[in-house]
Amino acid sequence: MRHDIGSEFERPDLDGPGHLRAWLPPEAVAVAAGRQALGLVAGELAASGVCRVLVPDHYCDSMTDPFERAGLSVIPVPTTFDTLPEPRALAAALAEASGCAILFSENFGCAASASLAAVLDDARAEGHAVIVDRTHSLLAPAGYVGDYAVASLRKLLPVPDGAWVTGLVTPPVLAAHQGVKLFVELRSQAATLKRQYLNEERGDQAHRALFERAEDLLDRLPDTCPMSDASLELLDHLDPRRLRARRLANADRLTALLEGLAVHVVNGDGWRSSPSYVVISTRDVTGLRNHLISEAIYCPIHWPEPRRLLAGMVWRHDLLSLVIDHRYTADDMERMAAAIAAHLEKTHSEGHR
Repeated sequence: MRHDIGSEFERPDLDGPGHLRAWLPPEAVAVAAGRQALGLVAGELAASGVCRVLVPDHYCDSMTDPFERAGLSVIPVPTTFDTLPEPRALAAALAEASGCAILFSENFGCAASASLAAVLDDARAEGHAVIVDRTHSLLAPAGYVGDYAVASLRKLLPVPDGAWVTGLVTPPVLAAHQGVKLFVELRSQAATLKRQYLNEERGDQAHRALFERAEDLLDRLPDTCPMSDASLELLDHLDPRRLRARRLANADRLTALLEGLAVHVVNGDGWRSSPSYVVISTRDVTGLRNHLISEAIYCPIHWPEPRRLLAGMVWRHDLLSLVIDHRYTADDMERMAAAIAAHLEKTHSEGHR
């Protein structure tokens, strides 16, 4: 069996049924993708007269695009080391921007500090809507409660599509779309092919091209489509307690192994609450990531520099998200830590020649 770590999910092993409600809040509208969930919120805000949205200055394009398409101006707010909004900066931005909403993303499972939560509470009391993006905090028992909440499920779970949104005043009527069907078929086929590749039942990596085709198709889907039946069925057979326990054990082991290395864990409290990734800050992320890829360890960067930086922004290039999900064991964490240590030692030695 091949022991690749990371990248897209292969076809999963399933638990018994009965877990769907653990993944979908009762009042949630289930859609195909996170950008669609944000698009529904953005459209509702624009219709109510909101013309601006404050966002953390560390984000991905798919978080801001839906608001810009709805006609809202996107205003970046400086963030702290953990990529959450700096409370005083957020308060200052609120004082300067009328008619605005706030996108608060619980990046990497990090929860709002007491001071940040107080600013968000004050903003809501003054009539500013707060949208909480729970994509990375999906496995946390609870988080900050705003006016809206959204989560993209396929970032942390082995489902071909899926996201949800709560808080909509007027939930939409969703109609199935042929493009979503094709998108789900491509990703499901790719997940099966990857499982076969890892099991050494095939030698090629045809799954990669299929995953890429699916992502290209996602950009061409309608603004809103319902989550597929295939994903709903998978969610019903994924036990969140098992997934969370495995992720927590992996994160605990990996962070212990990283102690003493020239890296800093960005989401120290976040992974304990919602073990999405262990995110590290280090020099030469590109070199480290390339070394890990050479060892068949595929770790994402959250996030690559956006297509267009908002005014006054300087992008962070020091972050790498280490994979800790339920597919892996303590042995895999030891292998990853050893690869990181070897690269850091090599670059340190080269720097002292």
